[in-house]
Order: sequence, then C-alpha cells, then structure tokens
Amino acid sequence: MVHAFTVSEQDFKNLDAVEIKMTVSDAQKDLLRALLPTDLTPKKLWVYFFDTPDLQLLNTHQVVLRARSKEDKTDDSTVKLRRVEPDWTFSEWRKAEGEFKVEGDWVSDKLIRSASFSTDQAEGKFERVGAGKDPVDKLFTKEQERFLAEAINTELDFSTLKPLGPIEVYKWKQELPNFDEPMCLEYWQLANPNDVLQEKKEILELSTKVICDRAQIIWEQFNQFLNKHGIDPGAKQAPKTRSALDFFSGLLQTSKFV
Repeated sequence: MVHAFTVSEQDFKNLDAVEIKMTVSDAQKDLLRALLPTDLTPKKLWVYFFDTPDLQLLNTHQVVLRARSKEDKTDDSTVKLRRVEPDWTFSEWRKAEGEFKVEGDWVSDKLIRSASFSTDQAEGKFERVGAGKDPVDKLFTKEQERFLAEAINTELDFSTLKPLGPIEVYKWKQELPNFDEPMCLEYWQLANPNDVLQEKKEILELSTKVICDRAQIIWEQFNQFLNKHGIDPGAKQAPKTRSALDFFSGLLQTSKFV
C-alpha cells in the first residue's frame, strides 16, 4: 500500500511533465494482463540499449543510451541522464536541434527526475547498428555526443559499447472511466536473439503522463485504479530499463549472447 504522499513546487521545478508509472511484479502480471484492451491494436516498436557488458554507463554515470525503431513513426535515438537536480535548467540544450526534455518519473512514493536528448534517425540505421554492421556512434549526433560527454565528464569510447536487444515492445493507450488522463499499458518481451526458445523475460508497465499542475491528483487516481483491480501500488518494483539492461548484461557476461 502507498501512503499519502504530497509533492511540493520545488519537486516539479524545471520539469516539462510527469509520468506516473508502475512496473508490476511477476506475482501481479496476470492482474495487469487482464486489463489489456482486446479491441485496440497496439503500437509496435523495437528497442536497443547500448552499454558496456558490466553496464558502466548506467551504474557509474546514471546514463542510458537508447535507440527505437517504430512501425508508424521515424526511428530515433536518445541520450538520457537520470537523477538530475531541480535547479538544473539545461537552457543551452533546450535550444539544440532535436527534442530535449526534463521529466519526472513518479513511481510509488518517489519522484525521479531525468533529462533526455533525442534525435530522429534515418531508416535502416537502427538495424545496421543492432546487427553490428555499423558502429554504435552512427546512431548519435555530434550534439548528443557532446551532451553525453558533459554528463559523464569525459569523451566516451563508443567501441566499448554493446547493443543490448532487440526488445519487442507493444503499447496500448486508451481512455478509462473515472480517470482523467489516457492510460498507457506497455509490454516488453526480451529474448536472447541467439536462442529465443531459452532465455526470455517479459515486463509489464502501466503509466500515464501529465502536466505538473495535474500530477498530484492524477497520482491519487492512479493508485485508486490499481487498488480497484487488486494491484498493490506499493509493491516492490524493478524499473523496466534497469531490468532489461540487467537481462542482457547477464547474457553477455555468461557468454550466452554475443
């Protein structure tokens, strides 16, 4: 159970939006799976992350590198810096070519801030880099590389990175009764591409994105919705990005995935 939790204006300072979310545990997946809309076709996309086999970018610098290939939109790549401070304005980066945003992930009773810098990518780049035919830095612009270098306080040797994926992702978005914002249900399917019958993992997440002024009331509605459907909003959670990176890192370090 999540107890009453109130955020202040300082918590929302310099945020563009707040995403309220829950990644459900294995024990609660069937409850969330029952909410899958049967009359809606999900949006499908594929995701790669990039890190060293022991996840130095994530573990040491709280940085995530990601690329996405989408069925209905332009492919993109993202440099994401997690756990940024409220006073960081990123005024220079907000003027850069691409999409720069600072958002808060409200998970249970914690608000975690992050900054992300995304740019569109030409068709075919995602597949070539994922297959190892092109180097990882082909997916990131010089401005993204500069943002990354500032985040980790050094220039990154992209040759040390491995493609972690691909992850098959399905997303449903729908309006729900007695809930003021659209709800998104996201399903991630992870598998060892060299042995898809053996190493598998699935991740289910429920989320909604809101402007800061609406975040408190929607957070309360979100938790009421979970409780109504028998899902404990205070249950221990493993963020989906961390879970995915740990999955592929484990395969790399046991020589099951090259």
